[in-house]
Amino acid sequence: MRKDEVKGVAVAMRTILVDDDPVTRKEFLTNAEEIASIELVEVFDNIRDALTYSQINKVDLSVLDVWDGEWNGTYFGERLKDLNPDVIIIYITGQKELSLALEAIRLTAAAYLLRPYQLEDLNYALETAKLLSRKRKRRIYART
Repeated sequence: MRKDEVKGVAVAMRTILVDDDPVTRKEFLTNAEEIASIELVEVFDNIRDALTYSQINKVDLSVLDVWDGEWNGTYFGERLKDLNPDVIIIYITGQKELSLALEAIRLTAAAYLLRPYQLEDLNYALETAKLLSRKRKRRIYART
């Protein structure tokens, strides 16, 4: 039985990381080991492979680079939302362009972190994602 099938038990979000920068991937992996609210299921260095994976597998949280050298991360964010409207997205980038941040907000990103980020920033972003996840899993039923 999966953890998310047990009523009342905290569930780790099935998370993918998509970033073409090996230093950023390593930093995130190091930080993610200390964070119980996520289950890092896959790490990708390009959006194309991450999209293929996401079409087949359930993803609760996606941590994305805004640009992977080939594809725009906000484009991938839109495709993820098409596949699963409840997916939560956190963008991590070194790009300081305001238009990218605004696009991420339009896509209802849980957070937009600029590199280099601090562990506290990542923890805050993941806590926001966890709260959004709980809110989206809560279903309201009306008896008629």
